[in-house]
Amino acid sequence: MLKRLWLFSLLTVAWLTVEPAAQSQASGRLVENKPAGQETANSGFGTQTRDSLDVRDAGVDCGFSSDSSVALNAITARASSNGLAIVFPPGCHVKLAKTWLVKNLAGFSIRGTSGAGAAGYYGFRIPAITWIGAPGGTMIDMEYVDGFVVESLAIDGNGIAAVGINVDKTGMGGAVNTTDGIFRRLFVHGNASGKTANANWEGIVFSNVSGQNVEDMRVLDSTMYCGPSSSSGVAGIVIGASFNAKNFQFIHNEIHQCAIGVWQKNGAMDLEYSELGGNDLDIRVDDWSDPNEVISHNLSESDTKGARFLNISGPAPSHPIEISGNNIPLNDTCAMNISNASVKMPVGNKWYPAFGMGAGGTKVCNASGAGNPASLNGSLYSLSSADFSNLVMAQNVHNGIFGDGTSSIPSFLMKSTGSLFLERGVFYLPGDVIDGLTSASGGGQAVTPCGVNSWCGMEGALEVTGTDTPEGLSCTVTGEDSRKIYGFYISAQDSSGNETLLRGGSPYFACHGPSTLDASHYLTLKWLGSPNASSCNVYAVNTNDARLVKRIATHVNCASSGMYRVTSYPESFPIRTPESLYNKTLAFLFRGKELDFQYGMPLNGFSDKGITKTWGIDTRGTADFSGLKLGASGSDLSQMKIYSTSSITPTAVPAATCMDQTFALEGVTIADRVSNVTPPGMLGNISLSAYISARDTLLLHFCNPSASSVSPPRGIYSVLAVH
Repeated sequence: MLKRLWLFSLLTVAWLTVEPAAQSQASGRLVENKPAGQETANSGFGTQTRDSLDVRDAGVDCGFSSDSSVALNAITARASSNGLAIVFPPGCHVKLAKTWLVKNLAGFSIRGTSGAGAAGYYGFRIPAITWIGAPGGTMIDMEYVDGFVVESLAIDGNGIAAVGINVDKTGMGGAVNTTDGIFRRLFVHGNASGKTANANWEGIVFSNVSGQNVEDMRVLDSTMYCGPSSSSGVAGIVIGASFNAKNFQFIHNEIHQCAIGVWQKNGAMDLEYSELGGNDLDIRVDDWSDPNEVISHNLSESDTKGARFLNISGPAPSHPIEISGNNIPLNDTCAMNISNASVKMPVGNKWYPAFGMGAGGTKVCNASGAGNPASLNGSLYSLSSADFSNLVMAQNVHNGIFGDGTSSIPSFLMKSTGSLFLERGVFYLPGDVIDGLTSASGGGQAVTPCGVNSWCGMEGALEVTGTDTPEGLSCTVTGEDSRKIYGFYISAQDSSGNETLLRGGSPYFACHGPSTLDASHYLTLKWLGSPNASSCNVYAVNTNDARLVKRIATHVNCASSGMYRVTSYPESFPIRTPESLYNKTLAFLFRGKELDFQYGMPLNGFSDKGITKTWGIDTRGTADFSGLKLGASGSDLSQMKIYSTSSITPTAVPAATCMDQTFALEGVTIADRVSNVTPPGMLGNISLSAYISARDTLLLHFCNPSASSVSPPRGIYSVLAVH
């Protein structure tokens, strides 16, 4: 130890002398990791310096015998430590009694020469710093630091310290911004001995005090433990309540046994590909300030009683947070609370049964926090109606359930009490805005002009105004035969006799039933009630032309849930419902009011909770019809699809000859008409046509008018098939 102190003293003297040889002799350890010829000269002092320092040469005790606080602070107090690599050798175990302050430095690194991991502490000869100072102390305080790396070290709170690493921008005399920092391959533990940690332990803390820019920080490939149990400490990683704490990336880390794994009070983070386990709460988000907030592709193994994956409960910004692709345990509580938050799920999350096999738990809720509504947007396939049981109405504002396209929202959501069901074409409040579309009274592109010719109001239990068509129409079949398709409308009447009959061409409810209806073979229609309806009428539909209907029951009670038995079906349909007056567009009444759709409107579909069928054409040309017929005598078209063969080798076509050759093309039938035949290469003098000769078979007709044999190109042939 005395020898190293002497070396450090001599090194300091050498930096102030003009004798390069003397410095080289006194500080040979400085270059033990430095290739020859990479030393740099300090022309300002006329002396030779190097960019790597073994901490032992600065008086640091790596044998865990005495406190090294003074020696470490002396290293980082010098301006010459800018750009310096401060190196801890393998097996170096350091005692720290006072905070190591790293301030006003840039371009430096603090690193061990052996990497840390899940078992990366002093017991495995990983360079480690252990706190022996006052209870509640901060081990490393980094202020006004820029462009730095801290890596391959173990930080051990020893059950005493309250903060492992603090990164901020506070105190007088700051010379640089706190930005662009990398923390990599660290092992940060509240007590590496396995005993109880300080109850206030926080592993790495960013921007705890400053509201200025503490930004562009990354924590990568590191391991955080708060203590020996799920309620240990406060959190593994904390971002303070600063709006300017932006562009934080926490990627591929392990965060275990904390009261909170990651706690974001504000700012913006990207938390991805990490493993979180044994925490009471994996992720807490109080607020976020940037639109690039992402919590994605993380694995949670917090599978204990009461453990939760995510809690968002602060004031919601105007932009959503992306939560997708995560693997989440379902315990006995709500796994993902999104009160007062807008969430997008471009990739569905996955839940697996954990504590108690998930009994008593739910995947998504907005049951706690500020009490404002939740909004979900995106892929919702992994959710069922039970998962939304805790999406409650709050402050008389609806929750939002928005889907991507026509098929990503399960049908049960049409019946979710207290949830707004939209597919970019239905608005329930005058001010609703979805994907840039608003209701007419909202001032944007009109889809359902509230108060003009459509009804906008609260969903589910709050339908207290207007007369609405009953919802949830369904049927059951008595009798074994179910070969025939029947169609039905149900419409409501108000006290004045005004009826909400759907217009011609409307989607009707289709039911498969017996070919002949009688007392033993019948259909039972059921529906949810329309509280303000005086009565309802039931209509049978001509399934070949939905504009033709016949009323089969009148004045049916439908103020509450009801049913009607159908024992016969008409053969004639005398009522022809009106068509749209607006360029023959598809039109029908929506919940008692007229709603017209015109080609070119940016809609991905239309759905309502009652008589429901999803369809649409959007501005990109995406269509979702069960069939299409153009013109009074046109053919019914049900599908257009491009098919491709496997790589095939056609036979050579002799001179002045036409030849039919057949190849496998899976999925096509003789009802398909093909065009746009695309060969894999140039045909040259050969001509080509094609048709479907049999199921799953493509016939290619080659003609060669030349005077010699020609081989058609080998490869994949594609065709457009219209069914």
